[in-house]
Amino acid sequence: MKKAFTMIELIFSIVIIGILASIAIQKLAVNRVDAKAAMCQLETSQFARELIESYMIDGHSKFTHKLISSITNIRILTQIIGETTGITDDGYISSEIEYKCDNIKLATFIYSYDNDLAKYVLTMQVYEGTTPASLLAYNVLKRNLNISDDTGKYYIF
Repeated sequence: MKKAFTMIELIFSIVIIGILASIAIQKLAVNRVDAKAAMCQLETSQFARELIESYMIDGHSKFTHKLISSITNIRILTQIIGETTGITDDGYISSEIEYKCDNIKLATFIYSYDNDLAKYVLTMQVYEGTTPASLLAYNVLKRNLNISDDTGKYYIF
């Protein structure tokens, strides 16, 4: 009596492994999108907190003359080739600061003088994405920041 697998048993095993692999690959793809969206949402929130902290420590005059890279450890896309998520450029805080998620603009931080409020304000403009990760991050940010209007504008301070 031989102790070997028959051809039918081998084919049946390969088919089962193939079905299980196709299910696992789909689950991994969904988890990857969720992880990317969570990273984008967390990084924009972290960057907003770092801007507030820097402003409170340094005041207006020093705050506007700081490079973005001096207050955050979030990726600067001009410094990393091939990266698609992070802050687009290492400029001064007095200019617009753009954050991209999956190479789609997710948020813009703008530090400017508001004539209506008669003071400097930091606002974050949130944009609806087109990729699954950027769209999910947009919805989470909008919900967490209680942005109810269609402008997507949020006053940080």
